[in-house]
Amino acid sequence: MRERLSTAERLNRVFPGAGLILAGSITAGLAVGLAFTATASLAIASYGLIPENVPPLARAGLLAAALAWYFCAQVWAAQAVRSRREAERAARRRGVLGRSLAALEQGEARLARELIEPLAAAEPDDLLVACRIAQILTALGDVPGAQAAWERLQRLDRHRLFRRDWEAGLQCLASRSAQGESGRTVET
Repeated sequence: MRERLSTAERLNRVFPGAGLILAGSITAGLAVGLAFTATASLAIASYGLIPENVPPLARAGLLAAALAWYFCAQVWAAQAVRSRREAERAARRRGVLGRSLAALEQGEARLARELIEPLAAAEPDDLLVACRIAQILTALGDVPGAQAAWERLQRLDRHRLFRRDWEAGLQCLASRSAQGESGRTVET
């Protein structure tokens, strides 16, 4: 699904380089804007004001250069907006993960779960989010949910980066289950 154009991208369509400036790439935006303006102005002058003084190949070259600068400005603005969005998403992710870890460490597992659930819905295959959810469910005492979460982390972890975590989590759940079963008494 294609996202709507940002303000920077829309502005860049009308004023090449302005979108780059708005996205935070001031130097690149100024350079592209000046290059486009210069080549477009020369192309307009060569076609409209002094066509007899400029050879046809030079006029075509100026027009091609202006179009090239225009399209480069669009591509670069889209890349700048995309990288800015990615940086903002990463900062939000770090913030949510940090707050959920702090809540979990303070024994507020329900709050940690509330904090991380929107992130888990947005990024279902994120290993760190999957690990944090498994930790939270374990802390809540939701054995079936935690078991499923640890197993899901194990399936997602193709490179075994979180192997110690899911092994320890599954072992913890197994020992809890064993303690729960041995502590029960059978009534007759």
